[in-house]
Amino acid sequence: MKLKKYESYDHYVKNQRETDERKTKKSAFKTVEVEKLRFLIDHYNIKPKKIMCHGARYGVEIFAFRAAYSKARVTGTDLFLKGNPCIIEWDFQDQKKEWINQFDVIYSNALDHACYPEQCIKVWLEQLSSNGILIIQWSTGNKKIKRGDCFSGTLDEFIDFFNCFGIVKDIVYICKSRKGFIVDVAICNTT
Repeated sequence: MKLKKYESYDHYVKNQRETDERKTKKSAFKTVEVEKLRFLIDHYNIKPKKIMCHGARYGVEIFAFRAAYSKARVTGTDLFLKGNPCIIEWDFQDQKKEWINQFDVIYSNALDHACYPEQCIKVWLEQLSSNGILIIQWSTGNKKIKRGDCFSGTLDEFIDFFNCFGIVKDIVYICKSRKGFIVDVAICNTT
C-alpha cells in the first residue's frame, strides 16, 4: 500500500481543495450500487435508522440511500460544502462525540482521500451502531496515488488493511467501469 505524506495538515487540506475544484459534479457512486448494497444490508438484517455517507461531495449517494431507505435519516460529510444542506462540513478522519455508536450504515467511496487511513477506519468503526455495517468502495483506480489521493493499494491490500480493524464480511462486485471494476467491501459489527 502507498500513503502520500504531507508537510502539514494545512498542506493536506490545500491539496484536497485543489483536487475538489478540479472535479466535476460526477460522482464515483453508481446508482446500481445502492440496489446491491440494499441486498447486502438486508442480508445482515439491518434496518437502518441512520446512515452516514463520508466524503459525499455533492451528495449523490445521500439521495440514493434516501430513496432506498425513506424512513432513515441520511446525512453526509465533506471537507468543503457545496450547498447541499444534507452535508456537514467535517473532516471524516476526525471523531465527533455525538456520532459514536450512532449509524447503522456508514458508506464511503473516499477513503483514498484520507491522509490518516488507520485513524479514519477507527473513527468510522466507533461511529457504527452495535449491529452496523461499514461499506467502503474500492475501484481499480485506487491502485495508485494520483492528484488528491493520499492512500492506494490493490483490492487484496485493502482487504488485508481492513482485516486489521474488523472482519471483512462480504465483497460485493458492483459493476465494470471504463477504467476497470468497482467493488464494495463490507466490514460489520454483526456477529
